[in-house]
Amino acid sequence: FTPNDTVSILDKVWESTTDSTLSIIQQGYPREATHAAILKSAINILNAKVSQATQDEEDAGLVGLLQGQSQSLIASYNSELKRMQEVME
Repeated sequence: FTPNDTVSILDKVWESTTDSTLSIIQQGYPREATHAAILKSAINILNAKVSQATQDEEDAGLVGLLQGQSQSLIASYNSELKRMQEVME
């Protein structure tokens, strides 16, 4: 997405609001899952960047850095999922 898109995550309201727009929390999205959702979004973005860099035959060092960042985020995401499961039990 770009800042010029008509619908953007930046337009979403995370907490309660006074106007008629429902917030993410009011729509039923659990507050505890917000961090995991953000991590998963970051993983998806990095994977798209890795794919594009590979197709464009970018420098192997750059692709390696992106893959390393993606692996780090995946580890954080898995830890967050485990934490959420423990909280739900």
